[in-house]
Amino acid sequence: MNYYDTTDGVLLLDYGLPAGSYIIKAWVPGYLQPAVVTATIALSGEAWVVFDLHRMAHVYGRWPDSGVGWFNMFGEVYPLSWAEVKASGPVVAVTYTLEGDFDLWLPPGAYTITFDMPPYHVYSPETVTITVTLASESEPATNLSETAIPVTEFPMAYTLTITAALPILILIRSLKLVRRRGRAN
Repeated sequence: MNYYDTTDGVLLLDYGLPAGSYIIKAWVPGYLQPAVVTATIALSGEAWVVFDLHRMAHVYGRWPDSGVGWFNMFGEVYPLSWAEVKASGPVVAVTYTLEGDFDLWLPPGAYTITFDMPPYHVYSPETVTITVTLASESEPATNLSETAIPVTEFPMAYTLTITAALPILILIRSLKLVRRRGRAN
């Protein structure tokens, strides 16, 4: 079969490898090669290798039964695209949703799965804690709720000042209206 010699990235055809020792890595989506496999080839010789691949845990969501949705202002749920799904644990893995669907392949361990919508943060992030084992299947589901959309032109200090001053301004305006009515009578 054809292969790449990773020392120079040149495709080598089925003429064989030069004599020497090689580290062999198999990459199959959803599988983990826990052991280092080496092969030593003598001049005009053959080498056989045996791979031990372990199936990783599959964490996924499929809309509408699981996955990521969002509530609109009427309380209706719709699938959400481009939400970030981040697994933090023995390894960190990130994927994004497409119409509410997502897939992650993780080695065994305990993970915190965070569903968020950076960089805008227009939805409240949700987290789920799960523990996965080899070849396990987990199907977390969540629905994100909209939050206020931050306006970068107004730092938080301005927002707090405006929020605190608004009732005082309304009170002053109300008192002025009462005085005008009193003078008119």
